[in-house]
Amino acid sequence: MTAFVGSVHIQNSSGGDRITIDGDASSVMIRDNNGQDTLLLEGNTGRLFVGGNGHNGHVQLRSVAGQGTMALDGDGNIYAGGHGQAGTATIRDVHGRATLLLQGADAKLFAGGGGHDGHIQLRTDHGDGVISLNANGNIYAGASGRPGSLTLNTAEGKPTVALSGEKGDLYIGGSGQGGTLRMRSDTGKERILIDGNNAYVDVGGAGEAGDVVLRNSQGNHSVRLNGGTQSATVAVGCAGQAGRVTITDNKQKATIVLDGQAGDIFLTNADCAEEFELADVDEVEPGTVMVLDGGDRLQASRSPYDRRVAGIVSGAGSYRPGVVLDKRPERRRAVTVALMGKVYCKVDATYAAIEVGDLLTSSPTPGHAMKATDPARAFGAVIGKALHPLADATGLIPVLVSLQ
Repeated sequence: MTAFVGSVHIQNSSGGDRITIDGDASSVMIRDNNGQDTLLLEGNTGRLFVGGNGHNGHVQLRSVAGQGTMALDGDGNIYAGGHGQAGTATIRDVHGRATLLLQGADAKLFAGGGGHDGHIQLRTDHGDGVISLNANGNIYAGASGRPGSLTLNTAEGKPTVALSGEKGDLYIGGSGQGGTLRMRSDTGKERILIDGNNAYVDVGGAGEAGDVVLRNSQGNHSVRLNGGTQSATVAVGCAGQAGRVTITDNKQKATIVLDGQAGDIFLTNADCAEEFELADVDEVEPGTVMVLDGGDRLQASRSPYDRRVAGIVSGAGSYRPGVVLDKRPERRRAVTVALMGKVYCKVDATYAAIEVGDLLTSSPTPGHAMKATDPARAFGAVIGKALHPLADATGLIPVLVSLQ
């Protein structure tokens, strides 16, 4: 038997409608004690409304034991799992294949599979994608007018690792932490260590020799540091390029050049000097003529034609030593003396005018040279040749040191 009715009303004991089934509207309405709709099913639109009119909506699915394992509440929360059941959310494509899976038991999120590559994208409030992870193993951050940036923080929220897409920089350390970058082999052995706290780079170890290689635009080795166990070498140049090492001062002026093509070493400073212990109690000035005092100790000259003459103290005027030999940090009172090359020297021209090319020897004036006018006495006492003249008085002139 079939009955046709427009609507069915189920009332409570007070005569108020609690359940209404409206055949014309294809809907079912369930009301609270105050007659307010709290549950509505609309057949025409295929909608289900839970809550409203002073009540938060709540939908709960239960296990066979009557325990809630999935819930949707009016605060915008979805709960899956609990009460001995692991929560799982599965989203499928039009063919029924799982393409997005959330597993509460393993705390895992899977995107892709079932014939689809996985893809996760974060968008701005305008719908622009700015962070993207795809199944090709790529992570993209930035674009759509926003630079990409990745920041890792400590437990206190202080940044210690940052990648800046705007500047193309990688920062490690800071915020009270020293930056360290470690690179390991496929067996887990540490091969490259960059330590920002102690400012050093280690390459090699763990059974492997460390190498650092710089290549030119054609891919050829041009600089190589080889930490090999048999020979630790530094190679500059090769593969059609001559090696050249340039060392500059604080004004970027080249002061030392090693030229592999010519096989030369260029030094911009003027003399070859050696360090000696100072015998005198008083300090000596650059340009002072020095004589032997015994052993490797020197003192300022005090007598003419002194055959103990050893050299001139470097550093006077515009000349500086290019090479310093026998430099010993343990010497308490040391002096650097030019043995050959150009050096400024204190001279006394009151004994005889000095011309360019004149041989110089020690003078009666302490620490000063003078023109050697007596060839017999000058033998073994000549300190060098004058490069500039001095007509009278005392002064500093450049001298080519050449002990004779």
